[in-house]
Formats: sequence, C-alpha cells, structure tokens
Amino acid sequence: MLLKFIKINLLIIFLFILSFFLISIPVETENFNYGSYFFLPHSIRIIAAVIFGKIAFFGLFVSHLIISEFSTSRMIDVNLLLSLVGSSSCYIAVFITHIFKISKVDFKGIKFEQLLFIILLSSIINSIGTFLVFDNIFIFSSFKFIFSYLIGDFVGGVIGFYIFIKIYSAYKKKLND
Repeated sequence: MLLKFIKINLLIIFLFILSFFLISIPVETENFNYGSYFFLPHSIRIIAAVIFGKIAFFGLFVSHLIISEFSTSRMIDVNLLLSLVGSSSCYIAVFITHIFKISKVDFKGIKFEQLLFIILLSSIINSIGTFLVFDNIFIFSSFKFIFSYLIGDFVGGVIGFYIFIKIYSAYKKKLND
C-alpha cells in the first residue's frame, strides 16, 4: 500500500511539474490580475482525482507547492493556501457530481459530458478559491481575475484530457496488438 502511494504520488508530481513548465502559457507571473490562459496542470489534478482518488491528493498538493515556491516570490503561507485550493478543487467537484449523481467517480464509466462538467465545476471552484485567497492581499478586478483563471483551467483541463485520451487509446491499442 505504501509503495503504491509513493509511486502514484511521484508520478503525479512529475506530470504536474512537467506540464506546468513545458506547456502552460504563460506560466504564473507576478501579475496576479490574470491566470494562465492554458493551464494544463488542471487536467492532471482532475485525472488524478478521478482515476486515483484521495491517494493522489498529497502528490497534487506537493507539486502545486513546489511550482508556487519556485515560480513566484509570494509568501509561503499564500502558497500553502493556493496549493490547498488548487489541489482540493477537483476533489470537491468530483464529490459534488457524485452526491448529486451527475457522474460516476470511476474513470471507466464516466461519459465525456460528465467529464466536461467536472472540468468546468472544478475550474469554477479553483477560480473562486484562488480569488478569495488573493482578495485579502491585493485589490484588483474580480471579474477579470476569476474569468481568466476559469478560462485557463477549463481550456487546460479539456486539452489535457484530450491528450490523455489519445495517449491512453494508443497505449491500449498497442497492448491489444
């Protein structure tokens, strides 16, 4: 069980950090008014929550904290809060969809529309949570802030899942050959 925990969380940390530094456009800047327009790590959050469940939370939290510490000059307490918000947003979305029976929690039985809803809901939760953390520190336009984070998370989530499905399908096809 411990070995499985370590393997899953190391994989998540690697993929999250890789997707952040190689693909996110633009990466987080000191200008807090706008989020990334294409935040691919959001898809890693959702994939981890849907496929691995609560065992992946640690890896998501640590990878988000590492990125926050190395890419910004914010105080550690702000980065801890943002890591908590970012890591838990997808779990809250999955929990809400499960409670209201909107989707299954397991990846095998989930439909694309349900997945889009989870991506959108987690993007909304993360955008509002991030705004609430920053609202106590900085004063800026709430609509621009929330909308830019929402768009970046949603677009990154959709494109990330598209990439994941293509890679997974190719891998599955290769196994069947």
